[in-house]
Amino acid sequence: MLKEKVQTICDWPEPCKVKDIQSFLDFTNFYCQFIFNYSDIIVPLTWLTCKGAPWNFSEECHQSFNNLKAAFTTTPVLTHFIPRVPITVKTNALDYAITSILSIICGNSQIHPVAFYSWTLMAPELNYDTHDKELLAIFKAFWTWHHYLEGSASLVDIVTNHKNLKYFFTSKVLTCHQACWSEFLSQFNMIIRFRPELIQHEYTWPGLRTFIKDYVQSCMACAQAKVPHHQPYSLLKQLLVWEKPWNSISMDFIEQLPASSSFMAILVVVDQLSKQAIFIPTHDTIMAPELTRLFLLHVFSKHGVLAHVTSDRGLEFIFHFFWSLSNALDMCLHFTLGYHPEVDCNYQQDNWADLLPLSKFAYNNAPSATTGVSPFFTNKGYHPNISVYLECNLTSTWEEMTLAQQRYQGLANAKCMPALDFKVSDQVYVKAKYFWSTQPSKKLSEKNLGPYLVIAQAGTHLFTLHLPDSMCATQPPPPPVKVDGELEFEVAEILDSKVD
Repeated sequence: MLKEKVQTICDWPEPCKVKDIQSFLDFTNFYCQFIFNYSDIIVPLTWLTCKGAPWNFSEECHQSFNNLKAAFTTTPVLTHFIPRVPITVKTNALDYAITSILSIICGNSQIHPVAFYSWTLMAPELNYDTHDKELLAIFKAFWTWHHYLEGSASLVDIVTNHKNLKYFFTSKVLTCHQACWSEFLSQFNMIIRFRPELIQHEYTWPGLRTFIKDYVQSCMACAQAKVPHHQPYSLLKQLLVWEKPWNSISMDFIEQLPASSSFMAILVVVDQLSKQAIFIPTHDTIMAPELTRLFLLHVFSKHGVLAHVTSDRGLEFIFHFFWSLSNALDMCLHFTLGYHPEVDCNYQQDNWADLLPLSKFAYNNAPSATTGVSPFFTNKGYHPNISVYLECNLTSTWEEMTLAQQRYQGLANAKCMPALDFKVSDQVYVKAKYFWSTQPSKKLSEKNLGPYLVIAQAGTHLFTLHLPDSMCATQPPPPPVKVDGELEFEVAEILDSKVD
């Protein structure tokens, strides 16, 4: 380039309007192939030429303008292209631009640059992920220098800092634009090599990986934001296979159904051994006393007292349910143990309608003078909670169910890891997805909460944590407001509420 033109660029005044920037860039674009990272340098100036962009020649634009003028004063050592010598193409993708360098390897094994190429990414290309941006840089380089690279006698060595591009030509699933780029690049004799960035192969010390691993493991913010990539912890723990039907049941609700005869839910009761099911229509707002009445009417009166109940309604639901049941049956029940009836002789029999299911069970379980056996035994073939005579059928059923549980446990454990050995006083993190959050979106929120202290072990797979009061499902009512030891006001009734 002539010295007069170089001096003209050095004396170029600072732009005052869009047209000044356009004139300056029109002149410099002619020499872009001789300036490394040209498109990345002019990005701030290019933004000012966009339609509707407000004029603001900021400090970033001023620095870009001066850097571009300095690039013209620095003479690059370029060489002419020589056929039949090894060729190297180095590519890189930035946030707003892509750059490439075409070089040749001469006889002295030194690399000499031949040309530079850069491209400012357009709006759709800005949305590409890193892999596609790096691949676009390779495509643009070969599209621009195809007259140099096509028919090369040796492999064209492509140097990139994105390791995944090494496996691009062996990928079986490609997007539409990746397929187009692959078809064009297939006509060249090329190989992609990965070269780490300067910081990766220069800035290091012995034990770097161990240092980083220890730092990440002790970083609370890292633990809260970490996404688990391992299999779920805790192997499957199967329920006990009972020898008699209707000793163990499972209960659940099917809710939010269309109204039918004033019912909007179904209580499903399934025997764990025979898999016989009972479907009871009910409501979404059913409470423990009503659930107890349904249990007496449809389960207890036909099958007797159970030894085990499984439900996913929560510990509080189970507690209130059995508490109400023990009151109705006038006995003490345990969740997995037997029961001990305690009769209250002072109980007033003025609730005979509620005790009809109990009377029905007592009648059906008493021997009849005509048949000599109870109606329950006549229909079922066994006495409830006494003995079973269908030994062959029940034995076969028990064996089949045991085998099915073993097969299911093997399949389930193949996708799980053994549970960690937690102890009391340990601190653990809890998955945040199981807790309600006030944030409108959980995408950027913490993946784990904590750490929280383990205060008790309630079972082999169940632990009690010391959680803050703000994470409780129910909050106690606020204490009354007192002034000088007397109530300031007392709420009689809540008329309405509003949530902004």
